[in-house]
Amino acid sequence: MTLMTLKETAEYLRVSPQTLYNWKALGKLIPAKFGGLKYVKEELDELVQKKRIL
Repeated sequence: MTLMTLKETAEYLRVSPQTLYNWKALGKLIPAKFGGLKYVKEELDELVQKKRIL
């Protein structure tokens, strides 16, 4: 499992950090809580592949 920070995730998905906050508020992309908000890279890859985000 690869954990990514908010900034790393925003860069990886090519969106702004604010977009990630908006998606979290909408329930579209919920981060895990590991000493702060972290995103699991493998879950992001799966969602992008299924075109559930972006």
